[in-house]
Amino acid sequence: MNCAEQISGERFTDRPCVALTLGDVAGIGPEVVARVCSDPKLRSICRPVVFGNAQVLRRAAKLVGVDLPIVELEAGAGIPPAVDILPCIDPASPAAAEVPPATVDPRAGEAAYLYLKAAIRAAADGTVDALTTAPLNKLALRRAGVPFPGHTEILADAFG
Repeated sequence: MNCAEQISGERFTDRPCVALTLGDVAGIGPEVVARVCSDPKLRSICRPVVFGNAQVLRRAAKLVGVDLPIVELEAGAGIPPAVDILPCIDPASPAAAEVPPATVDPRAGEAAYLYLKAAIRAAADGTVDALTTAPLNKLALRRAGVPFPGHTEILADAFG
């Protein structure tokens, strides 16, 4: 069942469900995602679902001065029917929220990788209709032991 079909009472087939990965929690990704997801134009064309840490996203939203109705979901819980919230699915360790901004940290690299892998699974199984990514730090990926240098290689491996 795709995102549009999960909405009770209405079908938003004209609004695809789009996964946005938070990227590196120590970088600009969370701020970019917060700004983008607060834009009413985005919600008029799609239903965003963030794959990342809700605490980090809330902090970024406060930093950039936007109000986001962030709702934390368990991985695999399905996308809620409301269109007036921003679902946030966190498949990584809560330790990602402890990473200081503007640092290269293996916890951030691991989290960015896990966010992307979960979004890839959601795209592959049809839970979301599309996938977009915020920046990640390639050095943080390496320090986390991720066997890929960046997004392109991770996506290529997943989708052949």
